[in-house]
Amino acid sequence: MTAVSYLSSAGLRMLLLLYRQTQARRSRIALVGLSEEIRDTMSATGFLDYFVTAENVEEGRKALSS
Repeated sequence: MTAVSYLSSAGLRMLLLLYRQTQARRSRIALVGLSEEIRDTMSATGFLDYFVTAENVEEGRKALSS
């Protein structure tokens, strides 16, 4: 997500679709490198509750493995 500067409602819908697919497989997704603006948007809409978030890929992998 480090290269994502804007997340539209279509992007949020895609993330919701991915979340539902991973839940069906009893898995999780880590979103890495969220900008403060996107983090705020996802927090306001409740989307941050669905995902593991991390600053970098290594931290994301560690968070998913625990």
